[in-house]
Amino acid sequence: MAKYYFVTTLLPPLKIGTPPEIDSAELDFILKQNLTKCDYQKVIVLRRLVEIENIRYFWQGAPIEAGGNFDEKEVEENLLHHEAYPSYVFQFMEKYEDTKERLKHFPELLKDFFRYELKGKDGFVKEYLQFEWEWRLVFVALRAKNLGRSLASELQEEDPEDPFVQQILEQKDAETYIPPAKFAELKEIYEAKKSNPLDLALTLSQWRFDRIEDMVGWHTFDVYRVLGYVIQHKIVEKWLKLDKKKGLEIIEQVLA
Repeated sequence: MAKYYFVTTLLPPLKIGTPPEIDSAELDFILKQNLTKCDYQKVIVLRRLVEIENIRYFWQGAPIEAGGNFDEKEVEENLLHHEAYPSYVFQFMEKYEDTKERLKHFPELLKDFFRYELKGKDGFVKEYLQFEWEWRLVFVALRAKNLGRSLASELQEEDPEDPFVQQILEQKDAETYIPPAKFAELKEIYEAKKSNPLDLALTLSQWRFDRIEDMVGWHTFDVYRVLGYVIQHKIVEKWLKLDKKKGLEIIEQVLA
């Protein structure tokens, strides 16, 4: 595993609620100049979740977010010419040719992202993507129980043979959903903040930021720290843009 003593000292500290000292473009320049080709490819994979969300923004006619791999013009050209994105994006587009249908069925594309991007991954990339997929499912289950929705219906696109999905479906007839111990705090957050989408989105941001820090752990000077910084930087940037409307949108995106 490559060591990045110089890179990690270049990255200024991040804190929720405080604007980063470097923006996404400056961060990308540092990473391109200093990471190995293999490690920079990991950055591209991690940013792909932002790209998937930006595809939806593009179809909605809304501004895309910083922190992805492409700017707005590149997003448009990539979708038009069927290039630069993984094949599952274009398979989704072929399945749903109408923009309204693509937006309606967008949760399928998010599920495809996690299904395909987790394959063959290891290290921080796998750990993070697994975490991101799992906490979203837990959140969906908590929200479904709160609103009286069917867990089987909410998770119909997921693999019922997957152990994590199974432990959720096993509680489909229970009055409340009890998540695995590692997500107990997420349930507490949801129960305390569910009536205020903005507070919920803000608290989720801090919780995710802290969990990423836990993943990085003692990896102070290697790629774990760099990749963790990429994710945390995006969380900090997004937190600063949150308002009541955006908070509700984020909650709905998680549930998609």
